[in-house]
Amino acid sequence: MIINIIDPKKADLYQIGVNFFNENTADSTESIIDLLTRNIQIMNERYELIRNGIGTTAKDHELSPILIFFDEVSAAIASCSSKDKKSIHSLLATLILKGRQAGIFIILATQRPDTDAIPGNIRDQLSVKIAFGNLSQDGLRMTFGSLNQELTSIDNTEKGHGYIQFSSNTGNPQKFVSSYWETNFNYIKELKNVQSSERRETLKLN
Repeated sequence: MIINIIDPKKADLYQIGVNFFNENTADSTESIIDLLTRNIQIMNERYELIRNGIGTTAKDHELSPILIFFDEVSAAIASCSSKDKKSIHSLLATLILKGRQAGIFIILATQRPDTDAIPGNIRDQLSVKIAFGNLSQDGLRMTFGSLNQELTSIDNTEKGHGYIQFSSNTGNPQKFVSSYWETNFNYIKELKNVQSSERRETLKLN
């Protein structure tokens, strides 16, 4: 597994990135565009390999999955020029539309899922959408699109509760409870394991 982290606010994810996945971590507009561009290049290289086997995917060729965590999307978009915003949206759209078969997956996180942060052409291609906490009906519509009926409120005292919708499900979103890390979970050890697997993948590619 290869981890990429984008965090324009330099918060928790950024700290994880610079300590464990430094070369694949971005915070500024320039570095975000560079990171996304590099992953499109990797995607295209993988497609050259996949093309030799009809109907195959990255998994069939034993290519490690690539995860791109893009936190605070709205903050990243708000701080860049109109030209750079178009570039970021174009790169994201390409990766989301074509990346899955090449084993590249993107997780977008934002406090406000409006069309300025995540345009409709990107939102419509997302295979899973999750909204945590007690969003307004407008916020839910921004996340999930048109709703057949109003969704009931989420208790904000319950951590990790929200709504989820899969692209294969055309009905209303369903209530969702995320998994919760136990206090004794050694996530530093797990991050080091991922870091080691990335190094092995790099050596194999070289």
